[in-house]
Amino acid sequence: MQVPRIHSTKAIELITACDPAPAKKDALLAKAQLTRGYSIQILWEKFCNVTFNSGPLMARAQGYARAAAAFTAAISLASGEPDILAAAYKSVGRGLN
Repeated sequence: MQVPRIHSTKAIELITACDPAPAKKDALLAKAQLTRGYSIQILWEKFCNVTFNSGPLMARAQGYARAAAAFTAAISLASGEPDILAAAYKSVGRGLN
């Protein structure tokens, strides 16, 4: 699950840096945030502690907070994208808030 997390993070960086902006930029960013959120959530469902990019070990609550932030970002970008909104709102890590 580290691979999709890394790839979605890189996609967010590349899409954000694109000039001119790609068509449906917000939808692309929302999909990447959704993928990032689920990959982070699944990591913490499988392991008690995880590290990102050789950083310190983080506890489960920290991981779920990161996943929730990615789901919240996806929701804020997914205007007019009902599938992305539904997936982000139904995420366990976000807690249906």
